[in-house]
Amino acid sequence: MMSKLNKPKRGTTDSLPLDFATKGPADPAGPAPVSMSAVVSELEKFCVALTADLTAEFQNSFASFKASIDAIQTTVTSHGHRIDSLEHSADDTGDRVRELEASCVSLAADNKAIKEKLSDLENRSRRQNLQIIGLPEGFESLHF
Repeated sequence: MMSKLNKPKRGTTDSLPLDFATKGPADPAGPAPVSMSAVVSELEKFCVALTADLTAEFQNSFASFKASIDAIQTTVTSHGHRIDSLEHSADDTGDRVRELEASCVSLAADNKAIKEKLSDLENRSRRQNLQIIGLPEGFESLHF
């Protein structure tokens, strides 16, 4: 009798891919003899079928992984652009802060100088506003 290829299903405990014809349960002699070339032929067919199935599954799995990796790569690229933009903004803001600090120091020095000058002018103005009591007005015009 001729054997045929039975594909084992996932999760089953089939250990042999071949279904050999037997003489029956009451026959003590066991299964019918099968030629070695028939067994080799069936094993080769099984290997080819298994290789094709595994190739298809690997391709499906790799396609799924590739799609996931592409999505991650897109996200990483997007985040990279955003980070670059934020770094540029931070650099610009840092430059502006340094300029404002320098301006503040300069303005503080100018303010101090102006306050000192104002104080000096107020003191000089007070010295010129002396009132002398007891001398008649117009006394400056008299010549001694």
